[in-house]
Amino acid sequence: MSLLLTALVLAGLLGVPLGLLWSGREFRRLSARGQRCFRGSVIGYGLAAVVSIAVLLWPPYPWPPTSTPARWWLVGGLLVGPALGALLASAVGSRDE
Repeated sequence: MSLLLTALVLAGLLGVPLGLLWSGREFRRLSARGQRCFRGSVIGYGLAAVVSIAVLLWPPYPWPPTSTPARWWLVGGLLVGPALGALLASAVGSRDE
């Protein structure tokens, strides 16, 4: 695994949960939209983590040796999942305001 890929995986495994933990400290003081974004981020990260575990447990023999979708899912899913969850939660709730 390259150094960049290792750094991205560590950012997804440690950085995102620490960021969510840090932003959750002031949850009650956030606006309604901020609370929805935070909840969407937590749900998005949880779903991405579950799918990442499923991808890791999937047997790699059907994949060609040059393509590694599990590696890209780990890097992209854990970093992009919370952002997509926050965007989706913000977009869904913005109709009410």
